[in-house]
Amino acid sequence: MPKRNKIKDYLLRFKKYKVRSDIPEDLQIAIQTFIEATVMVGENKLEFMPGEYLANLMMILDKYPEYNDTLIDIIRDSGLDEK
Repeated sequence: MPKRNKIKDYLLRFKKYKVRSDIPEDLQIAIQTFIEATVMVGENKLEFMPGEYLANLMMILDKYPEYNDTLIDIIRDSGLDEK
């Protein structure tokens, strides 16, 4: 399978993700928005996601150091960390 198709499949896996309700509301919104953008990239075979989605998520995560591993988990789950 070409790498692009493999990445698309990983991105579409985000459709099944649900944001936990026990985290701060602004973080829930940032994660949900990032998930929706990720699915949009996969469904529409876009080459990239506008950086604002990731920047917003990172800014919100910066407010909550106890969730520092969340971004790493999201990247790992997306499969984008594979070489």
